[in-house]
Formats: sequence, C-alpha cells, structure tokens
Amino acid sequence: MPEPLQLGLDDGLASELLLLIELYQAGLQDDVIVRRVREGIQYLLALRRDVDFLEQKYSVFPSSVHPYFQEATYGAALGWPKGDLGQVLLLYEANRLLGDNELAKIAELIGLNTLLRTSREATDVIGAQFYQGAAGVAHLYRRLYQVSGQVAYREGQYFWLDRTQIWLDQELASGSYSYEHRKGNLSHGLVGIGLVLLCEVAGMEWNWETSLL
Repeated sequence: MPEPLQLGLDDGLASELLLLIELYQAGLQDDVIVRRVREGIQYLLALRRDVDFLEQKYSVFPSSVHPYFQEATYGAALGWPKGDLGQVLLLYEANRLLGDNELAKIAELIGLNTLLRTSREATDVIGAQFYQGAAGVAHLYRRLYQVSGQVAYREGQYFWLDRTQIWLDQELASGSYSYEHRKGNLSHGLVGIGLVLLCEVAGMEWNWETSLL
C-alpha cells in the first residue's frame, strides 16, 4: 500500500514546488516547470478547509493525503516540516512565477490568520529548535515578510524570536543540548537556532533554509 503524500517542507509537495520555482528563477525557464507548479498549486488549493478554533481546527491545509483512500490528515502543527506557513510561502512564490494575484490574496488571508495561533494547542510548538519549534516559526515569518512586505509577519517573527530565546535559556540550563548530536544538529539542535538568531542580529538576507528543501 502506498505511503501518504506529504505536503509540507519536509520532502513534501511544498518543498518540491519551491525548488522548481527556484530553478526557474535561476534560469531554467522550462514550460514543464510552470505546468508542474500550476498543477501542484491547484491540487493544494483543492484541499483547503475552513478553520474553527472552537472546534480545534487550526490548519487550513492538511499535512498529508493518503493516495489510496484520498484521506487528508490535518493537525495543529505550525513549523518548518508541516503546517500552513510553508504553504503560504509557496503561494506567495507561486504568484511571483505564475503572475496570479489571487494566489497572493489567498496567501495573505491564510498567513495573517496564523498570527492568531500562539498557544501550544494551536501550534504544537513547545521548544526553541528550528525543525518543530519556535526558531523555525520565526524564520518562516521572516521569509513571509521578505516575499510579501506585509509588516504583520515581522511582528509574528519578533514574537517567536522572543519565545525562541526564552525556551533556549531554559533548555540550555536543563542540559538539553549537552550531547554532541544536539549541539551540531541543524534541524533539532543549536545550529539551526543559531542561524535564525544570527540572521536577525546581523540583518542578513541569506536564505540558508533552502538546503533543507
């Protein structure tokens, strides 16, 4: 039986389409890329659902879809591997490629809605790490601000940077990163957190996260 189709930035549909967009912008301007991105976006948009915080339906997009049963799996995660932020970034970038302003409008509507999600229940964020923690959320809001110019994303970035530093202090004090594999780990260790903080402090526009796509 086939595995579920992942839709996020962790070897999912969003990562595939963002890489194709990057290739196109780098000079590989093939119509096949444009067609694949357009088809992928249409597939993704067909999976949207309405959010309802009272019913604990926080995410607009699912994290995966089972190709055999066509069942979509939704969750509360708001971070790098899966969740609405990666899909919003994809929609903004797809608009730049396809010239479809409706995609930017959808992206902004969903992206601004995520700013209301700050609790553990609405985000599944409980630590500082990049991959599934506050640093990754802060970095995604930074990227959304870069691509859209929407100042509200900058405010979201600052909120999650603050949470990153609070959790990092607690985790360092508890010895969470005392093992070598945590110190030098980009996704789950100090390296990813450090890069997020360094880019902000130094005002760098280096989008190093593309190495994770």
